[in-house]
Amino acid sequence: MMGRNVATYKFALAASLIELSSTGSDFIPLEDLAVPFSKNLCEHLKYSDKQITSTRSQFLERCRKANQGEVSSEELIETTARLGPLPQGFHQPIKTD
Repeated sequence: MMGRNVATYKFALAASLIELSSTGSDFIPLEDLAVPFSKNLCEHLKYSDKQITSTRSQFLERCRKANQGEVSSEELIETTARLGPLPQGFHQPIKTD
């Protein structure tokens, strides 16, 4: 998995893709990927809270609140699809100048 290496989101993404591989599809809508991705990332946050190099992330704050029961599963999935790293981070290739 290539991309900007400033976060450990790739582990949650890899686990999510493995979970979804049984569908047999070569296309996974972002909304479908958001379900296992948010679950896997929240689980990882329980053991390792440091996920990114920046000081704040609205997305990670929502994940932490979900772990504390302050955000519903539905809200977390919507937040994951809208604010999470899936739509903006993984498709950016490494620059090779």
